[in-house]
Amino acid sequence: MEHDDQIPFMGEGDQSPDYDVPGAIVIVLRQLKHDTFTRDGDNLHITQKITLAEALCGTVLTFKHLDDREISVNITPADNVKPGVEKCVKGMGMPIRSGGSPGGRGGPKGFGDLVIKFDVTFPENLSEEAIAALRKVLPPPANQADAIPEDHEECYMSRAALDEMRKEMEKEAEDDDEDEGQGGVRCAQQ
Repeated sequence: MEHDDQIPFMGEGDQSPDYDVPGAIVIVLRQLKHDTFTRDGDNLHITQKITLAEALCGTVLTFKHLDDREISVNITPADNVKPGVEKCVKGMGMPIRSGGSPGGRGGPKGFGDLVIKFDVTFPENLSEEAIAALRKVLPPPANQADAIPEDHEECYMSRAALDEMRKEMEKEAEDDDEDEGQGGVRCAQQ
């Protein structure tokens, strides 16, 4: 069932000698936001943070489902989890109601899927030993040093985040504007 679906209970409303048929009780469903899950039809979506090591080597994710069941999802190295990738767990979404009408009675005829989006976190820094160990087990870089032209200009990336650099540059520009305004050209008095 979805937001604003109505479930009518015919003949269950107020009864009165003035009416031949009792009225209906209509329940209107209101879907609330959830801290962990979002809904897309019968499917549930969740974002899970995992480390780079967990993405490469595998792990077991555990979390509480909407009905308070503890769920374990095995992630294996063969799953090839990359940042932003989505994987699906069949049958772990919302119940699919039986019957085509909003008031269809009976149990669910199945369940939607649980879609997990992975947010892979990378380490802030690595020791020289860790870098050497990674170079031994990972494929070599695509751009090898021997493919770099002799007349190249060598540049290095800043360790500062781009937003921090932008703020610092804007502050420097404001300071330069203030300095120019104080000692500029003035009109002579006659």
